[in-house]
Amino acid sequence: MAVDLVSANVSGVDETAAQLDLAARRYEKWAAGDRIRLVVGLVVLSFGLFLAAVAQNTIGGAEADLVAWFNRLPDRTIGLVVGTGQLIVVVVPLAVWALLLWRRHFRLWGMQVLAMNVASWTLTLIESRYADRLGVIEDTHAITRGWVANTGFPTSSAIAASGAFVTVSAPWLSQRWRRATWSTLIMLVLLRIVASGEPPLDILVAVAMGMVVGSLTLLVFGSPRPTPHAAELLAALRTRGMHPTAIERLDTDGSTPRYLLTAEGERGALIVKLRTPNDRSSDLLDRLWAAVRLRSSEVERPFSSLKRRVEHEAFATTVASSAGANVPAILGLGATESGTVFLISSRVDGTPLDECDTELLTPSVLASLWSQILDLRSARLAHRNLALANVMVDSDESAWIIDFDRAEVAASDRDLDRDVAELLVGLSAKIGVTETVRSAVATLGADVVAATLPQLQPLALPPQIRALAKHHKGLLDELGGAVRDRTGAEPVEFEQLQRISARTILMIVAGSLAFYSLLPQLANVDETVDALGNANLWWLPAIIAASIATYVFATVSALGAYSLDLSVLATFRSQVASSFTALVAPANAGGMALGVRFLQKAGFTTPAASSAVGLNALGSIVVHIVLLFAFVSWTGQTGVGSFDLPDTSTALAVIAIVLALCGLLLLIAP
Repeated sequence: MAVDLVSANVSGVDETAAQLDLAARRYEKWAAGDRIRLVVGLVVLSFGLFLAAVAQNTIGGAEADLVAWFNRLPDRTIGLVVGTGQLIVVVVPLAVWALLLWRRHFRLWGMQVLAMNVASWTLTLIESRYADRLGVIEDTHAITRGWVANTGFPTSSAIAASGAFVTVSAPWLSQRWRRATWSTLIMLVLLRIVASGEPPLDILVAVAMGMVVGSLTLLVFGSPRPTPHAAELLAALRTRGMHPTAIERLDTDGSTPRYLLTAEGERGALIVKLRTPNDRSSDLLDRLWAAVRLRSSEVERPFSSLKRRVEHEAFATTVASSAGANVPAILGLGATESGTVFLISSRVDGTPLDECDTELLTPSVLASLWSQILDLRSARLAHRNLALANVMVDSDESAWIIDFDRAEVAASDRDLDRDVAELLVGLSAKIGVTETVRSAVATLGADVVAATLPQLQPLALPPQIRALAKHHKGLLDELGGAVRDRTGAEPVEFEQLQRISARTILMIVAGSLAFYSLLPQLANVDETVDALGNANLWWLPAIIAASIATYVFATVSALGAYSLDLSVLATFRSQVASSFTALVAPANAGGMALGVRFLQKAGFTTPAASSAVGLNALGSIVVHIVLLFAFVSWTGQTGVGSFDLPDTSTALAVIAIVLALCGLLLLIAP
C-alpha cells in the first residue's frame, strides 16, 4: 500500500520528500477544475450564440452606443490603446513560448499551440456561419494602424486563441499569476472593443470558444496535479513547530491525499490528510448534479473555505471522542503556501473493514462496532459516510471509526438512521444479511434497527455503499425483509428523494420530439379548418368508429401473438400508445420498443418479448398486404391515373408466396 518507511534525520527526510515528488504522477486527466471551466465556457458560448440568433437588433444597438462613446476619445489616446493591445497579444505568447522551450516544457508548449489553433479555426467557422450577426461596426476614428498591424488586429480569432492560451496555462501558474493572466485577457478584450469597434457579442463568443477548447485540451492531455509536493508539506509542518523524521505517501485509492510520518516528540506514527483547492471544484460539481437530481434536503451546504471544512472535521472527530467513541486523536491542522489545508491525527493501528477476512469479523468485533454507533448517537453525531473503508479493527478486536469529513453535528434522526443503514448494507455484503441484522438488533435494539427501513434505498446511501448494493443484486430487498422479520416492523413507503428521474427526462425528450414532429402540421391549420367546413360531418361517427376498430383489431392481433394471458384493456392501451410513439421514432421503432417493454412488465423475458412483438409486426404486414390487394381489386383503377394493376396470375403468385411463408412459420415449434 505504500513505499517503505524511511527513518532519517532532517536532511534524510528532505531527500525522501524529493524522491516522493519525483515518483508522483505529475498530470491528472479529467480534473474537476477543468470540467468546471468547460461547463462555464459551454454556457457562455451557448448564451452568446443564442443572443446572436434572437437578439441581433438589441445587441447591435448596445454595440453601436459603446463604439460611439469610445470614438469621442482623442486619436492619440486611441492609438496608444490600439498599440498596447497589439503588443500584448503578440509579445506575451512569444515570450512564454521561448521560456517554455528553454526549460524543455515541450508538453505544455504543444498543448498551448494546439489549443490556440483549434480555437482560432473553430471561431472562424462560426463567424462564417453568423457573418451577418457577428459583424464589425464601422470605425469613425481616424486611427487606421497600430504599432504592429492595422486596427483590425487582434481579430476575434486571435482573442479566441488568447483565451485558449490562458486557459491551458492557468493550471501551471500560482494563484497570483493566474489572476494576472485572466486580468490581462480581460484588459485585452476591452482594448479590442474600444480599438476596432468589434461587437462585444463577437468577443464574448471568442473568449468562450477559447475556454471550451482550452478546457478540452486539459481534459484530454491532463493538467498538473494540485497535490502539494512533499517538500512543501514538510516546510509547512516545520513552520508550526513539528519536526518530521520520516515520511511516506499512502496509496489510499481515493481523491484525498494522505501522508504517514513520524516526528520528534510524538509517540507513534501520524496521518496527515490533505485538502487541496481542487476539492472545492469537485465538490461544486457534485453539488450542482445533486441540486438538479435530488431534493433540496439531500443537497449538502458548502463550506466557506477549505480551512472551515478541515476545522469542521477536526471538531466532529473531537465530539465523537468526547462521547467515548474510538476515533483518532486530532493533533493539529495547518496550510501550505499553495493553499492546501492539512489535518494531523494519530494513526490507528488496525485493518480497514473492507480488507478484513470474514473470519475476523467475530461477534465481539460486531458488538464493538455497533457500540461505536451507540456512542455517536448519544452525542447526536452522524458520520454520514460509513463505508467499510472508514471502519478499522485493531488487534484487540475493537472497532475504530475514521474520516469525519462529512459528519453532521446535532444531526437529525434521519441522518442518525442512515448511519445504521449504511453499516447494515456494508456488513451484509461482507458477512451476510442474517448475521448483520442479528448483531445490530442485539446491540442497538429492534426499534433503532427498524427505523432504518425508509433509508434502505440507493439514493439515501453514500456512493461507495450505493455501488456495493448495486453490485450485490437484491441486497437491499433481502436486507429490508430480514429487518422486518427480526424486528416485527411493518413495510414502509420509501421517501421520494429524487427531484427529477431518468424516466422524467425521457418523457420530456419524447414529448419534445413528438411536438417537433407535429409542429409542421400546425402550419396547415387554416387549410384543415376550411376542409372541415366543407366536409360532410354525417360521416364523422363512422370515421371515428373505424379508427377505434383499428386499435381493437390491433389488440386482437397482439393477444394472438402473445403466449400469456394478458388484460385486454391493458393490451388495448399499449396498442394506442404504440401508434403515438411510432410518430416520433422512425420505422415504427418506438412502437416496437413500447411493445417489448409492455411484455417485460407483464412477466416476459426479453427474448420472448422481442419474438412476440416481431411475430405481431409480421402478422400486421401480411394483413396490410392482403387488405391492400382486396381494396385495389374492389375499387378498380378509377382515379389512379396511369397506375396499372398487376395481372391476376402475378397477384395470385404473390399471395401464394405469402401464404407459404406463413405456413413455414406455423411449422416452427414454439
